[in-house]
Amino acid sequence: MPHNETDSSEQLHRRRFLKGLSALVGSFAAGQFIFGNGLSVAQAYEIVPGGIQGKGQILTAFQLEQLAQVCRQVLPRTNTPSAADVDCHGFIDNQLAHCYEAREQQRVIATLNNLNSAAKHQYQLMFTAVSDTQQVQLLNAIDTGQSPFNKSQTNDFKFLKSLICFGYYTSEVGATKELRFDPIPNGYKGTVALGEDDSNWGSQGLFY
Repeated sequence: MPHNETDSSEQLHRRRFLKGLSALVGSFAAGQFIFGNGLSVAQAYEIVPGGIQGKGQILTAFQLEQLAQVCRQVLPRTNTPSAADVDCHGFIDNQLAHCYEAREQQRVIATLNNLNSAAKHQYQLMFTAVSDTQQVQLLNAIDTGQSPFNKSQTNDFKFLKSLICFGYYTSEVGATKELRFDPIPNGYKGTVALGEDDSNWGSQGLFY
């Protein structure tokens, strides 16, 4: 099939992005995001300043508020904005609505409910009302399968974490500031050294 130089460049960007995303969330999860309509929906999403106010397409207003706090703890603000600052919670709600079946939507909702139940059991407060330290303790527990969470709940949380990473590293901030970004690629290079402490390549080239 004939192809032009633009098509080849886009495929190169996609391959490089997929490789970098695989390092972040695993090859299986990255493959789920990049194929089908997942990437095109992600590219089309417009960040809502301050995040979605009110009910989302899949999540309730309270669930979005809780998800924003989970995003903020998973990828906190450092010298770059947090995942909540770049509206990853709204991004996830949009991806769930357009790219996933009810089963995957319920996995995210169940994770939020499980975190809430654990917070109420341990601290007699909703997840959104406990301290940052307590939120991190709960997230560490569900991430590692510690009591009161089980393996199935851990797997559901890892799915949510992958969505957070996907949303963050396809945002402008994640792609150009957190990851490395080459605005004028200097041609194709078959092998580019990547040091142990180097950032992965960003996805911003996919947006042109």
